[in-house]
Amino acid sequence: MQRGFSLVELVVAMALLAIATSLAVPSYRNTVVQNRLAAVTNNLIGAVELTRSEAVRRRITMDLMPNATWTQGWVVRRNGSADPNENVLSYTSPAGVSLSLTYSISSPPENLSFNSRGLRTPISNVLFTICDDATHKGRTVALSPTGAVTITTIANGCAT
Repeated sequence: MQRGFSLVELVVAMALLAIATSLAVPSYRNTVVQNRLAAVTNNLIGAVELTRSEAVRRRITMDLMPNATWTQGWVVRRNGSADPNENVLSYTSPAGVSLSLTYSISSPPENLSFNSRGLRTPISNVLFTICDDATHKGRTVALSPTGAVTITTIANGCAT
């Protein structure tokens, strides 16, 4: 009566395991990248909505502004305030993700401001580009002057 596995059977099993692992790892990496981009996108949209709702609730102008740069994260606070104690929300972006902001007007402000009626000032189209630095995949988040949000996936060639 034979007990256990022969050396040939173990080598074949290890080879099959290696092949299965080599097929799964790239798929897993893509899932991690997509989840990271989705998390940053959802946090950004949430921060925009929070800025708008806080401006209406407090009846003052509120700003969504970068933490030094947009890639490092963002802060929601009262317009014109430099006091970190007045932060309503502070978010730090994960490493390996870059973020840029583009306005459809010349000489745009650095902050995204909402007045006490929930309207964005200045009124213009705003485009956030969120990119994964390693894979160059990304997403764009477009904010229209009316407040509508459109998300577009960038499959390849995301400019950082």
